[in-house]
Amino acid sequence: MALLGGLWAYLAGVWWTALPTLVGVALHLNVGAADSYWREHRRREQLRADFARYVPAAVVDALVADGAQPQLHGERRVLTLLFSDLAGFTAASEHLPPEAVAQALNAYFSRMTHTVHQHGGTLDKFIGDAVMAFWNAPLPDTRHADRALACALAMQADMVDLRAQWQGTPFAQVQLRIGLHTGEAAVGHLGSHERFTYTAVGDAVNTAARLEGANKAFGTGILLSGATRDAMEAQQAGGAPEAMLMWLDTVVLAGRSTGVDVYTPCGDTTLASISQTLRGHWQAARWAQALQCCADACAHAAAHAPQWHGQALRWQARVQALADGPAVGATPVFTARALDKT
Repeated sequence: MALLGGLWAYLAGVWWTALPTLVGVALHLNVGAADSYWREHRRREQLRADFARYVPAAVVDALVADGAQPQLHGERRVLTLLFSDLAGFTAASEHLPPEAVAQALNAYFSRMTHTVHQHGGTLDKFIGDAVMAFWNAPLPDTRHADRALACALAMQADMVDLRAQWQGTPFAQVQLRIGLHTGEAAVGHLGSHERFTYTAVGDAVNTAARLEGANKAFGTGILLSGATRDAMEAQQAGGAPEAMLMWLDTVVLAGRSTGVDVYTPCGDTTLASISQTLRGHWQAARWAQALQCCADACAHAAAHAPQWHGQALRWQARVQALADGPAVGATPVFTARALDKT
């Protein structure tokens, strides 16, 4: 009523009697706009604080610009997950004071965090001397598998520099092992009301961690699952992945009942091709053709890639054992290799 009365007075020319009402309305509108602005500002700053520890600054800016809200109870999403661990770090730490261990860890974590962020990954957590990261959350990334592998390769390059810095200390001999796997996980802010973190959970997370440990059995620095290779192939629109990947074996990881194809970057086109052909013969139990692939791999590795000659010999021994294993008259069948928890 006051507003209508003020408006009538103004139209009637008695503007001074309408002035207090109009000023009040203007102040109300300005205060409301300012309150809305500060509410939005606080929401954006809270969103920035929630994610700044996990993702690169550019991703945080995109989240803020999109007005995205963090999932407090987790959402199901396909992720490519990375686990890394320093083999030999614990043993090396026994010979050094705690301050030296902390200094080495800080240098290592700083390099790895920078590399994960540089490749668009989300840094989940540090666990002892291990690093967990993932791609395709909080923002979608259509090339999450490619970026994760590129990050793993860059992390190994970082370790070369770190070992050079650590020359003359027990840490100069530590090796970085990395596992990559792609699969569905629940991702979001998880925890209690007092403390929570942005993280991913699920079987895919466990598989990535198991693959990191499986490097020990193969003498490799990076292992990725067939699911990650398939995701890379799909991201290349049906073509072969950009990185040359060598199939190593089909293994049953600890805690799983089915086999998982495992691959590693090899840098040799011929061996990568032979390994894929071998996989097809191996899993179809065509042992004569598989043994020929093994012979080709041994010859090529001996001449051109000696670092993989041992793997070619392992293939040959595995195929020969599978071909010779069944009783006379029985048909040989493919069986996955079982790996224990070590």
